[in-house]
Amino acid sequence: MAAEVKKTKMLNYINVFRGLAILLIVAGHSMQFGEIGSLTQKISVEVFAGGIALFIFISGFLFQHLSGKYEFKNI
Repeated sequence: MAAEVKKTKMLNYINVFRGLAILLIVAGHSMQFGEIGSLTQKISVEVFAGGIALFIFISGFLFQHLSGKYEFKNI
């Protein structure tokens, strides 16, 4: 009898969060507000560039959530 693989539930809120992070990354690479070096420009860069940290967090969360599903094979 083969070991049953526990099916994990789809997390829709993580997909929405991932979409938001992707939009922030794209905005951070394409949108620039204010003159270079101004406070407005620095704040907008920090807000939009924060999407990369969110995306890394989501990747780690999904890896942990799905790690029970994988089996390592002995070679």
